[in-house]
Amino acid sequence: MSDLERMATLDFVIGVLREHERALDSVSDRLEKSLKELRQTKRKSKFVLLSCTSWEDFKEVTKRAEAISFRVSPQVTVRALKGSCMYEYAQAPSSEDSRSRKDALPTDPEELRNWLSRQLHASKRKILQGELSFFP
Repeated sequence: MSDLERMATLDFVIGVLREHERALDSVSDRLEKSLKELRQTKRKSKFVLLSCTSWEDFKEVTKRAEAISFRVSPQVTVRALKGSCMYEYAQAPSSEDSRSRKDALPTDPEELRNWLSRQLHASKRKILQGELSFFP
């Protein structure tokens, strides 16, 4: 192969590499733009509140939730944040004879916090007495 042919081959390879570089730059720019739009969409996204009527359903979907809150008065209400969903479960106050029911939630705040920690596999530090709510 002569020097002229080698130079032509080298020019061809350099040209192909430049084309690929331009294509990669274009893909990189589009990816950056998509990520920026995704971040903005995520900031604007709303949470969804799902009210569960079954403790078992609530327990199943909220295991290892990011944050949990509870209120004891006038009924026991538990909310859990997991992803972009907030789940809620409420149980009417128990009468004296129904407190021994298997599905009755504890009404003492510390007892309830400990119970929720075990039931939802969550650290007690993530379980707050109060109310998780949406911030506009």
